[in-house]
Amino acid sequence: MKLFSGSHLATLGALGLFGFSSLVFSAHSETDLSKRQAPNTVYPGHESEMTGSYNQTIWVLPIDKSVAKSMAGGNYELLEHGLDSSYIGPNQHPLLIVAGYMYDIRQGITKVNQLSSTSVYVPFVDRTGQGKPFLCSTLTLLDQLVPTLVGFLSQITVTGLANYDPPHNAYKNTGINDFSLTITQGTTILTPNLAVTKFQSNFHATPQQSIKSEQFISMVNQPFYKPLTGLCNYQTQLYNETFSSPFFVTGQVQTFNPVTPSTMVFNDAQGWTATAEWISGSGLGQSCSNFV
Repeated sequence: MKLFSGSHLATLGALGLFGFSSLVFSAHSETDLSKRQAPNTVYPGHESEMTGSYNQTIWVLPIDKSVAKSMAGGNYELLEHGLDSSYIGPNQHPLLIVAGYMYDIRQGITKVNQLSSTSVYVPFVDRTGQGKPFLCSTLTLLDQLVPTLVGFLSQITVTGLANYDPPHNAYKNTGINDFSLTITQGTTILTPNLAVTKFQSNFHATPQQSIKSEQFISMVNQPFYKPLTGLCNYQTQLYNETFSSPFFVTGQVQTFNPVTPSTMVFNDAQGWTATAEWISGSGLGQSCSNFV
């Protein structure tokens, strides 16, 4: 059984008409980016699924293959990724981090106005042994736990509460084309000294680098699995709305346990930022063979 519906695949195919490969660098002011906090346009017709508008920055980070395989559960082979070898070396594998601000989240009659969310994935995992790339979902950090979103929470392998700077936004403007996002854990209001940084990014807009927009899109739309359950599910992220406002970014990304097993610093990290219309299957997931 194929879990990507014909409408999902048709919409993904239509992304080529949006001309991502021809995107060029331009200045992005805070006013321009405020338009990204846009309504959920995919809820009609997908009422039983999780949907929302997701203002996100996608980072692709080079890590050792041995670390990637361990993070993916250790039992599955890593597939060839096809990314530029000058950025992801021969003994490395990409790590995918999607960080941002979800808006107008809906499932059935449930609606949540906003949710800061960061997900960590190992992409290009041969989960079924048939050469089909899967994402391994290793961690999700949320700024609030929403019990009503049972379908969403049940999909996440490891969920942690975290503090976001800035709160209720995808990133902080630190200059005309400069941005930052910091994620900490610990009680920051009563005991701010206990807050421990888990993820830090300082970045700026840039022309396209070695990873193309189509490659970012393809990676985040791989079906994903959860090592603790062994089950798989899908998420479809669409970037064909006028308010998507995509552009490339680069900068320094720092990760700390549990985002990565040990502290890592990535200088000149490559990323892509846009607003996605997000659709995800609800429930505990299904057999991974259904996605091949």
